[in-house]
Amino acid sequence: MSKRVCKSADWVGQSITTDSGVELKVVSHNGLSGNSSRHGFYCKVCAADSELFGDGVFWSRVHSITHKSATPCGCARHPRWDERQFLIRAARAGKERGLYVSGYSEPFRGAYTKLAVSCEKHGDINTLALNNLINSGHGCRLCYEARVSSRAISNEKLTRKYARRCGYPAGTTIERSTRLTNGRRKHAIIRCPDCASDEFAQAGLCDGVFEIEAASLSAGVTGCRCGKTRPVREEIRSYQVQGLLSESGHKFLGWRDSYTNKNTKVVAECPDHGIYHPTITSLLRGSRCPACSAGGYSVNKPGHCYLLKSECGSLLKIGISNDPTQRVKDLVRFTPFAFELVMVKPMAGPKAPVVETMIKRRFASAQLSGFNGASEWLIMDDAISAMLMAA
Repeated sequence: MSKRVCKSADWVGQSITTDSGVELKVVSHNGLSGNSSRHGFYCKVCAADSELFGDGVFWSRVHSITHKSATPCGCARHPRWDERQFLIRAARAGKERGLYVSGYSEPFRGAYTKLAVSCEKHGDINTLALNNLINSGHGCRLCYEARVSSRAISNEKLTRKYARRCGYPAGTTIERSTRLTNGRRKHAIIRCPDCASDEFAQAGLCDGVFEIEAASLSAGVTGCRCGKTRPVREEIRSYQVQGLLSESGHKFLGWRDSYTNKNTKVVAECPDHGIYHPTITSLLRGSRCPACSAGGYSVNKPGHCYLLKSECGSLLKIGISNDPTQRVKDLVRFTPFAFELVMVKPMAGPKAPVVETMIKRRFASAQLSGFNGASEWLIMDDAISAMLMAA
């Protein structure tokens, strides 16, 4: 590239080759000096497209070309298109796709301005931007879907191919989804008759229709609740957990943290032993309150009523157990404050629950929650000890 130093007028008639290999001829000067000095550069390549570039002359400073590697014409890597040139390029790109560009549908704001475009087959399209039409190859979405559908496998073939392979029940249908991801239809719709008639469907939580990625379908994944790995929505899981707990007389209070999957911990309340936190998986396997399990109370065995007093002396806990020693050890782990054992009174197995209920109904509850055995703590009253001794 020539970088000779000369006066502005001396450049007229000379040729300059840019760093990108474009040959430009200096054909004129604006007669000004200093930073206002501009030369007219003629590009024979751009001049061949008179509609887009007119006479092929572009105004710039010589210094920008010789020292800053600028290319002022349309041969530049990133030309500076104006509003008129953008529209011409859009009209040309649209013509290749059977589209007619009549102008802009909003005030011009650069490459992302929306165009007023009409399709020969489907009418007006007013959401297509300049950049999407010119550089990204976008066009009429309905035309694209028609082309894709003409090449796609039919819904009947999809059902025959994947229903048995993925373990769907008889009567299941599989069809292509109309949902687009990056301009492509990458999902399938599953209609399962079993899931459309189960307890969740009857409760109005599901209609038996599921969407699955095409890649997962090809891999043999079952996209409905008939599959073991299908994620379950929170509202369905809540209904399921509530039903499981209510069968045992327990309450579902919510999730310990936010719901994610079947390993999420549940906040459940046992009417006898208060709050506990099982996972959804453990509930599905039949586990419930740990204090009511094999080591819990049985009326067929000798019983005991026991009293615990909090370290602060303001609370008393009344409880029953077949093995009070083990029960107290468990409570040490569950209870968030220190306590001491005050009394243990042996009695017949069926009698202990009656005495416990009678005392809990007569004396004021401490209204504790959040740990095992919280509901059995009462406000301190000496009459509790006297009543248990007399029982």
